[in-house]
Amino acid sequence: MGVRIGLLSVGFIKFRFDIARTYLEQTPKKLGWKEGELLVYPHVILEHEQLEEAVQALSAKPLDGLIIQIGTFPMGEMMLSLVEAFKGVPLLLWGFEDPMTPEYNTIPLNSLTGINMVSSYLHRLEHPYDYVYGAFDEPSVWDKVHTYKHAVHVKHTLETSKFGVIGSRAPGFYLCEVNQLQFRKEVGPMVEYYAVGDLVERAKAFPDDAVRAVKEPYKARFTSVFNDEQLDKTIRIYLAIKALIKEQRLTALSIKCWPEWQTLYGVSVCPVLSMLNDDDVMTSCEGDITALASMVIAHTITQEPPFLADLATLHSKQVLKAWHCGHVPTRLCALPMALTEHPTMKDGMGLALQGEIKLSDEVTLFKLSETPGGYRLFNTTGYSQSPDRAVDGPQTDIVLHQDAQKVLETIFYEGIEHHYVVAHQALTPALKMLVRFKGWRWIQP
Repeated sequence: MGVRIGLLSVGFIKFRFDIARTYLEQTPKKLGWKEGELLVYPHVILEHEQLEEAVQALSAKPLDGLIIQIGTFPMGEMMLSLVEAFKGVPLLLWGFEDPMTPEYNTIPLNSLTGINMVSSYLHRLEHPYDYVYGAFDEPSVWDKVHTYKHAVHVKHTLETSKFGVIGSRAPGFYLCEVNQLQFRKEVGPMVEYYAVGDLVERAKAFPDDAVRAVKEPYKARFTSVFNDEQLDKTIRIYLAIKALIKEQRLTALSIKCWPEWQTLYGVSVCPVLSMLNDDDVMTSCEGDITALASMVIAHTITQEPPFLADLATLHSKQVLKAWHCGHVPTRLCALPMALTEHPTMKDGMGLALQGEIKLSDEVTLFKLSETPGGYRLFNTTGYSQSPDRAVDGPQTDIVLHQDAQKVLETIFYEGIEHHYVVAHQALTPALKMLVRFKGWRWIQP
């Protein structure tokens, strides 16, 4: 789902608004966003009449974000009117380094002072915003504008999502649940619950032909399958959940993966989670709702499913091993892959996906976390290397950029819950901007 972001420029007639106009005219082409994503008011706003016209043009349909180019220093009262017209919309203040103008003997734009003034207003009004400042052609400036789009897209996605929870939380995993009203208000998604038993009955009822049509091509992707009957049950559950997603218009799922599935159907559901994530339906395990939100955040930015993992061990001083039972998306794995006996449940009680996770020069490890006082987002970074040992279950070894002991100290003293998203991309700039827009607390060692 795309986003609608407005673009306008403000200025003052006594400064070089002709330069601001040139910047505004060149911006859409340089951004290269899809049609409909960027709505432009094509004139530098110098007077209240233009401001009213711009507001009317850009607010015909709700905006998800608004980029305000501080083309030159603007009039303060106009800026207040603009902010009031777009209450709650996250703003990006875009200021320009003053170009050299030998024929003009004073500061041509005074854009930096403009950002300073407007940001002070926004801070006092508690309006969500960020800023970018630099020369018009500076690559880092354009990178931050694209980062703004990512943050706005994530915010929009969260606030229009419907999460389904099958079961509830795993036994003893108390913090996998959330205060639903607080979560709805401060994160965005609606959360609805569905019974494991109902899904089991639906799974059993699927015709054999429909199961085989999915099972055979899926099975062919693996070098070995531990138990064909277990794979049959896996596909039946997958089909039942896909039907539920369509009927209930769910955008993401969390599944209580034990003990009901094992008791009622003699199966574990790790491969089902893998299949759903491969389908771009983000699905977390053990009923962890904030982990699911974290997965949705990563997927919205990267368009790839992340790896949801425990931090299993620290070795070699700076290397964290991220591991989990067997639900890694196949899109993250190198060949060959296998469906093995579940490494935790054992006793023939279900399958797990075993595959070597691809390496990445950029890894972001993060987790959205709920507290009674609000939400916070823990973040750390590194790169991945080949694991130091072979283990049952998917794993990745992350060489941390930050001091490992400081990372653990932050996790333990802040009380961050134990499921983390591992994303193969540098997400920190977009995450930090999202945190500003949502009013969460940023935690980085």
